[in-house]
Amino acid sequence: MKEIKAYIRRPTLAPVLDALCRAGARLVAVAEVHLAGPGCDPGSPDPETAGTGGYGLRDALRLEVVCADQDVEQFTQAMLDASRPEAGGDGLIVVSDVARAIRVRDGASGEEILARSI
Repeated sequence: MKEIKAYIRRPTLAPVLDALCRAGARLVAVAEVHLAGPGCDPGSPDPETAGTGGYGLRDALRLEVVCADQDVEQFTQAMLDASRPEAGGDGLIVVSDVARAIRVRDGASGEEILARSI
């Protein structure tokens, strides 16, 4: 199993969720986050050079999807196709291994629980 985390801009949320739904993602967690780092000054027209003297903050959304190994490429490509903005600060997608997933309702675990809703 894998976990896909994507950091995207708010205007791309609807297209990304639509793309993930069409790709077969069963559950997507969405959280508001504040990205901190050089170049995260939302008032600057150039995120690559803004805030280089310190950390700025930028509002973003974090999407999380836990999926079977064979779904990773399809889901990440769906996110990429739906979220590429014309401006800088285009986001980030990270894929990590998941050692175990457990459904709280009945204690079932493993990849098979990903095929049904929580």
